Amino acid sequence: MKKLISVLLSIISVFVFTFSFGASAFADSNKPKATYITGTSAVAGGFKVKYKTYDSVDGYQVRYSTSKKFKDDKRVKVKDKTKGSKTVKGLKAKTTYYVKVRTYKKDGDKTVYSSWCDSEPIYVSKSETKKSSNKKKTSAKYYWVSNSKVYHKSKNCRILKHSKSISSGAKAPSGRKLCKVCG
Repeated sequence: MKKLISVLLSIISVFVFTFSFGASAFADSNKPKATYITGTSAVAGGFKVKYKTYDSVDGYQVRYSTSKKFKDDKRVKVKDKTKGSKTVKGLKAKTTYYVKVRTYKKDGDKTVYSSWCDSEPIYVSKSETKKSSNKKKTSAKYYWVSNSKVYHKSKNCRILKHSKSISSGAKAPSGRKLCKVCG
């Protein structure tokens, strides 16, 4: 009887081992191939990360944080599988960020991710400079004819078009009403 129980336990343990090994091998075969970082560089107000690309994946996910343990991290998806880099801007200057990358594949409605690659530190030294527009601010102009009780917002108003002596100013003239056609 002891031999029979021993044989049954052996068969069960072999079956469980085979099934668990086969299931984990099957689960790993669905995972996309992991990528790795090929280079990083700081840009004004952010960083640029370069990574190895693969044709067999649907895209990449970039993860970055100010913490080495990636607490309060942010993630950005890159849907273009042929583009081997991602630039992230709008970050705090004089701060070290840590970045990781992984690949993903679409499997029906599910998204299957690879494991994260090793993290790389990037020091963002400069803040992003805001482009100032050199356009002059134009103030609103108002137009009127000296003997009229109406002022206009547009010089092309059909009523004003036929007048010869048109006055203009930055403020609406007092004591006159706005034209019903252009106002």
